[in-house]
Amino acid sequence: MSENNENLAPRYAFLGKWLSILFWLIIPGTIAGLMGSNTLMNSAPGVYIAGQILNAVCTLASGLIFLKLSAEEDRYKTAGICALIAAAASFSLRSSPVPQVPPTGHFSLRFPLPFSP
Repeated sequence: MSENNENLAPRYAFLGKWLSILFWLIIPGTIAGLMGSNTLMNSAPGVYIAGQILNAVCTLASGLIFLKLSAEEDRYKTAGICALIAAAASFSLRSSPVPQVPPTGHFSLRFPLPFSP
């Protein structure tokens, strides 16, 4: 039984290291979510932009960690690819110019739908 545990020890050390980093990445991700909320867009645009960038960086970092973890478990690869796609979409949407529209209190789409009613 001890031979089996000795074989698993490096795997557990590897997973423990990266999963703990992934766990602690939740804190800056949550702070970024608060900083990047739409209520700060007009009142504190600098904080809003910093929050959006930090959120994208945290998503990118988690995607890379998931890909690193995929060496031990294949299912982490799917999570890593999805996180990297989300980070790329986040970067591309933030870098595209979006006209500032004053808030109306109604739901509206940021991007128009391809059809017209």
